[in-house]
Amino acid sequence: MNLIFKTSKYKEIDFAQNQEFTVKVLENYNQIKIDAWFNNEIRKNLDAKEYTNIFIPLSIGQSYVDYLGLRFALHVRTSFGKNKCSNLFIYGTENVDKLVQNDCFDVLKLTGVKLIDYSKAAIAKAGTLLECQEFDQQEELEKVNLPLPSYLFDDHSVANVWGMYKLLELGQIDYKTIPELTERKDMTGLYLKLLMARNSLTNMLRKKPKVEQLYKASLKIKKNHGFG
Repeated sequence: MNLIFKTSKYKEIDFAQNQEFTVKVLENYNQIKIDAWFNNEIRKNLDAKEYTNIFIPLSIGQSYVDYLGLRFALHVRTSFGKNKCSNLFIYGTENVDKLVQNDCFDVLKLTGVKLIDYSKAAIAKAGTLLECQEFDQQEELEKVNLPLPSYLFDDHSVANVWGMYKLLELGQIDYKTIPELTERKDMTGLYLKLLMARNSLTNMLRKKPKVEQLYKASLKIKKNHGFG
């Protein structure tokens, strides 16, 4: 199943033609609260249904050179929903050289994320993929480096916000259920979202049996060979 996001900038191509596409139009773009807006679009369009291929326009805002599609793709990859591992195709007219200086350029280093040409042929070809590539979300996101956003000021501010989030997580309290926190830019921003996804307690506990198995195997090897 294919899902394609589009804006008024990319309305020329009939994406539904010759392909099974679900089309979603990105509207009411909020430049001031961009990360909160992206999170809301993900909740509206990606929480309920799983897609194999998701197509994202490279330019989403008012400018053709905002390249916000990179940021949107990273929001999808750092989410915990059904589509965190979907194939992500960012379509546009720019070459990758023009994107290197973008804060979210590293999303193109992730498995299953690709920049494609804005054309019927390129989109149709990508839409024929039937499976998503398997990968570990936490390990993949180690490839991503984001600059510290101005609203977090310094590492001390990050530590304060991160400590609050981890306390809530340990208490099994979803911060999204607390209105005062969901309205805070430091809690909804992409920077903290990346930290959450890379250090998810849920994912760490899920991998715990495998870690324990490897540890016990290493102890057995030491015993058999007389180490330790």
